[in-house]
Amino acid sequence: MKAPAEGTLRGIATFLATFGIGVATYIAIADSGGGSPVCVAGGHGCQTVAESSYSHVLGVNIAIFGIVGYVLLLACALLRGMGKKFVLVNDAPGFVSNRVMMLMVNEAILLLKEGVASAEDVDAIFRSCMGHTMGPLETADLIGLDTILHTLEILDDSFGGDKFRPCTLLRDMVERGEYGRKTGRGFYTYARPAK
Repeated sequence: MKAPAEGTLRGIATFLATFGIGVATYIAIADSGGGSPVCVAGGHGCQTVAESSYSHVLGVNIAIFGIVGYVLLLACALLRGMGKKFVLVNDAPGFVSNRVMMLMVNEAILLLKEGVASAEDVDAIFRSCMGHTMGPLETADLIGLDTILHTLEILDDSFGGDKFRPCTLLRDMVERGEYGRKTGRGFYTYARPAK
């Protein structure tokens, strides 16, 4: 079943020469043999795509993934047509935003766990001293603590070592069902959304 569908997709891809992918961690595309890799242009929106004016467009490993120049141009034109600004980056686990942000969020959670500062104080420092519109713990609640944990686990698997190892407080909160805004409780308490 998989092979015929894949052949059809490759035929369509050859004709259209473009696929768009929205992912949070990285794009992994393998050539299954018997032909050239599918032309792929990937994208990652920052936080909630509808609210953000920025996206990453991944112009990655052109020789390996078979991204033809005009496919990338089509992806850029699509984003421009949607009123989005974008930055071209290479494919890597976590792209740019998640790779940096997950370190910041995880460290903020560690500060909270160690009793160095409250969630409110951590976020206030980022808003007042660094000019962020939201602190790292407010951002984590917006994204979803389950999503933060999953992304950190992928980055941890990708890089190894301790750098992206999720804080145990984050794991505990996710196990208790505290995902942030979507469940009404995370680092802050929110009015539960109507069902």
